Amino acid sequence: MPLQSGSDRILAAMHRWYRAEHYARRVELIRERLPHAAIGADVITGFPGESEDDHAATHAFIDRLPFTYLHVFSFSKASRHQSRHARKRSPGATIKRRARELRALGESKAAAFRQSPA
Repeated sequence: MPLQSGSDRILAAMHRWYRAEHYARRVELIRERLPHAAIGADVITGFPGESEDDHAATHAFIDRLPFTYLHVFSFSKASRHQSRHARKRSPGATIKRRARELRALGESKAAAFRQSPA
């Protein structure tokens, strides 16, 4: 499921129609109806204007939900949003660190899912 961010501010900047809690309700509904379902999410890190607070919100959001795996990727310089947001870009090292943190969280969630009783 394409999450992209757990920060409502960033979701709005991305022009997404949903907000974090709307997404959370969908994930929880899936888990309720299909308790053993593997639930994955696509997450972008380094979207222009993403602050440490936005990243922390995304990390906490993912941590509290029953995700099984994550597809984490960095905002691309070639994106159609690049020209509008060029001045708001995070440094490359910051984006890489954030991606590592989210991937580690995804690995932890995947391991927990594999160890859970069927």
